[in-house]
Amino acid sequence: MVGRLMLKSLCCIKYVLLLIIIQACIEPYDFAIPSQDDDLVVEAMITDASYDETISYPSDGRYFKVKLSRVSGVKNILNQPVSGASVKIITSQQDSLFLEERSDGQYFILDQCFKAIEGVQYRLKILLQDNAVFESTWEQLPNVDNVMGDISFEETEEKMIRDVNGENYIIDVPGINFQVDLKENNQEKPIYYLWEYDPTWIFRAPLPQAWNRTCYVTNQNYISQNTIKKDQVGGYKQTLFFKSMEDNERFIYRFSLLVNQYVISEQYFDYLREMKELSSSKFSDAPPYNLHTNISSSSGSNVHGYFSVAREQAKRIYLEGSDLEYFIEDEYKKDCLNPLTEIEAICFDCTVYPNGEASLIAPSWWQE
Repeated sequence: MVGRLMLKSLCCIKYVLLLIIIQACIEPYDFAIPSQDDDLVVEAMITDASYDETISYPSDGRYFKVKLSRVSGVKNILNQPVSGASVKIITSQQDSLFLEERSDGQYFILDQCFKAIEGVQYRLKILLQDNAVFESTWEQLPNVDNVMGDISFEETEEKMIRDVNGENYIIDVPGINFQVDLKENNQEKPIYYLWEYDPTWIFRAPLPQAWNRTCYVTNQNYISQNTIKKDQVGGYKQTLFFKSMEDNERFIYRFSLLVNQYVISEQYFDYLREMKELSSSKFSDAPPYNLHTNISSSSGSNVHGYFSVAREQAKRIYLEGSDLEYFIEDEYKKDCLNPLTEIEAICFDCTVYPNGEASLIAPSWWQE
């Protein structure tokens, strides 16, 4: 009995000593916690292409927009739109252009002829309802040309991880690389590119007796990730993004992609690059507290985002399902024809298609 008590005492002493050693090895660390106030986030860009000019891409047209929202990394809430602000763009020629709020937190330039002009500087100014004032630095069009090459696609494969009966396997997945021809860079300095995408495709209700058979679908979120590139020489095909063909009904009939190419400043490029690095990290849900911004507040309030002035070009490409060597099975049709499957509304009505905004009316620019 005494031996057991002594053994217990020795164990306790060892345990206490171990705790003391562990505590001694831990150094205090001061975390830099951002302000708990909701910070302002600004998303804004103007280019040298007016609304009227964007119609000719062809497209539905694009008005310039400034988006204002609040974000808090401490409260862990989604961005909240900021309404009721006074938003204007000031030029170095002493002109002022006020933006109109058309939806919560979204302010538009409704002048269809407005565009950024060579040699003119622009500044964004924001006045919130609490009288907080935010201003950007003076920005102007980059002093380089923006010559856009052809858009093309290439069938290829990428290795991806797939779950098969609870086991992960690396397999070759068929898909498409979309590409743009970069013109030779003879300007003796880097060109900073940004590409954004606007997809539209046809979806057809699978059953021939459908009352709403053919729809035209748009979904900005389908290709929401932009592409950036610092180019020194040009003269090659730049891959923009890859899309898998696995069970991908978007490419069965006719798919159209509008590619917007922007030439941007080195500072805005660095901001976008840091954003991508942040989004690819495990902290991607956190606000961009440490990113460079060209917007400041006279009151010292926290603000994130960027006001950019860029050169813009755009081209549209069409892709037929029959253009592809890879056969894409229509999973909706397969389900609708399966006698063991309950027939859903989508079998007869394309307007209930779930993967975008479906319309029976073709866009004015659509080519058959």
